[in-house]
Amino acid sequence: MKFNIKLSVILSLLLVISFFATSVFAQENEVEIVSEEVTESTDVLSSDEVEVFEEEEIGEELPETEEDIKEIEEEEGIEEIEKRAMFGITRVTIGEGFVVKDDDSDAQFFRGVWIVKKFIERTANLEDIENREIEKKDFGFVVIGIAEEKEKFRIEMAEFIEESVKFNLKDNTGNIVGNMEIKPKKYRKITLWYGDLTLNSGKYLGTWDITAVSKTKIVKPRIERPAAWNIFALRKRREAKIKEEIQQRILENEGLGEFARAIKGKDLSKLEENERIIAVNTEERIRERIEAKQRISAVAKARAGLEEFEQKAFE
Repeated sequence: MKFNIKLSVILSLLLVISFFATSVFAQENEVEIVSEEVTESTDVLSSDEVEVFEEEEIGEELPETEEDIKEIEEEEGIEEIEKRAMFGITRVTIGEGFVVKDDDSDAQFFRGVWIVKKFIERTANLEDIENREIEKKDFGFVVIGIAEEKEKFRIEMAEFIEESVKFNLKDNTGNIVGNMEIKPKKYRKITLWYGDLTLNSGKYLGTWDITAVSKTKIVKPRIERPAAWNIFALRKRREAKIKEEIQQRILENEGLGEFARAIKGKDLSKLEENERIIAVNTEERIRERIEAKQRISAVAKARAGLEEFEQKAFE
């Protein structure tokens, strides 16, 4: 009898814990999706205001960086990646300012560019969009000096924490020749970046203090949807609808979901500039990222506790 009571109590406890764990685990997929949306370090590097425009306008909007971006995209094999894509966006964050040598003996103009390309692979089904991963490729460069005196270095992210970002600087052969650490200071309309840049070779050898102001632009392809009366364009109209849904998901990933809904079917080049500039609360996104990690950690602990309890109960 005592054995049966003990077994009954154990089974009841297991039932209660299993019910609690199931409730937590039922949200786990949702938690992981939230985590995917906010944990990417490069997703919180943007300034608090972003401007969205279409690929057709890139030369007009980014005249000084268009050729540099194309050059790096060729090196990175981006074109091959985008052939698989149904739709994608490019986020370009540009920091412009100056660097001053630590002994105050020299000062030079500075420009840093960080590019994040996001895309979703080709699909023929609307229902399949949520199951597709948002793939990402990021890269960047910094330029010191102007005209014939300028030097350009590729950068790769070495470390990201909430307070600062660290990059390695590489020369055109891929060797690491320096590093850079920058910290943001946010104001209502702009984000300033302060930090240090150290170079071990080249004409700007030494350590420099950085001061730069950043702006972020998002580039997206224009989605052409055939007119409703065109009965011979059913396939193109369906493809446009799929692209719009993918656009919605990717822009939501950028914190621009409401804007994405507002521009559906519109030609951005015909909008006023202030209609294309959106405020993005990066501090809120960082807080969401931390909360998402905490929820995932709680789920992991609950699972580990349940497994340990079950093991002990049946020993």
